[in-house]
Amino acid sequence: MQSIASALGYQTDILLTENATSRNFLERLTAASRALVSGDTFLLTLACHGSQVKDALGEEDDGDDETWCLFDRMILDDEAFNAFNQFRRGVRIFVLSDSCHSGTVTRAVVAAQKANNEFLRTLNIEADTIFRCIDPYLEDAVFSQFQPIYDAIKFAIPRSRSRSATGPDVVLISGCQDGQLSGDGARNGFFTENLKAVWNDGGFQGTHRAFRQRISDRMNTPIQVPNLFSYGPTADSFIQERPFAMNNSQSRDINDGSGMTENMVRCHLEIPEQLVRDLQPEEVKQFIVDNCVGPLSQVCTGLLEMTPQMRATRGSTRGDASVSCKADS
Repeated sequence: MQSIASALGYQTDILLTENATSRNFLERLTAASRALVSGDTFLLTLACHGSQVKDALGEEDDGDDETWCLFDRMILDDEAFNAFNQFRRGVRIFVLSDSCHSGTVTRAVVAAQKANNEFLRTLNIEADTIFRCIDPYLEDAVFSQFQPIYDAIKFAIPRSRSRSATGPDVVLISGCQDGQLSGDGARNGFFTENLKAVWNDGGFQGTHRAFRQRISDRMNTPIQVPNLFSYGPTADSFIQERPFAMNNSQSRDINDGSGMTENMVRCHLEIPEQLVRDLQPEEVKQFIVDNCVGPLSQVCTGLLEMTPQMRATRGSTRGDASVSCKADS
């Protein structure tokens, strides 16, 4: 997954084994929430065990909180939701989670795995498949000792669970449904192996929704069906874009009617409030035109000369850089 992200131009950071602690994980999310602005994309991928703990507040329909298992402890789904809520409106968060969110189905399949290989073959999985979950019998024996820790974490999380109108857009594609298992493979998880095959080194050109469906079709088993979940002010638009796009201008070509397409770079500009506080909307627009378009045009033109790759991009487009502005808020 890191190689896919790097090839697309993401700045990547990977946490492995003893570095993949809850503190490091949550600190990375906090740092990203402070740095990213509207139009930026945050990509989060996880390849780990998953599990469930009892919901101390009775908020979950199934009575459990789903978790990601990190090096020192598990991260509750409420913790992740709270961390995502700290991102600014207009930031786009794409999450790929190859982990088990396993409930009672875990017990049924693990028991069947030990007792009846023919049953497993009817589910289109190998008899020796390893699953990315904590053994449910270990959960019963051990997890009860740590339940008070997760209860305390749950109680400390702000109780607002509303989808903030001022927050980011989030799209999650996970390796299975909340009550299912995620199988492991020789090099990657079963979900990740099929994701990479469908992505096809960037050959896939469909939407997030189509991406999940193609992965599910390729996996072809009823016990592991990838899940798709989204929320946010403009998530309906985000989910219709191509996966991994760093902003929505990368999801499509812009045709100007001449039969030619333009490459676009999206910039975020912040203006001190006191400069425009007393202006009418049309006056704000004129302020941007008079004071911002010229400098931004110079910056964009300079960017096209910075690297050989940029110069090559300029050579494939018409003319010099041009700038148009839209005030979002």
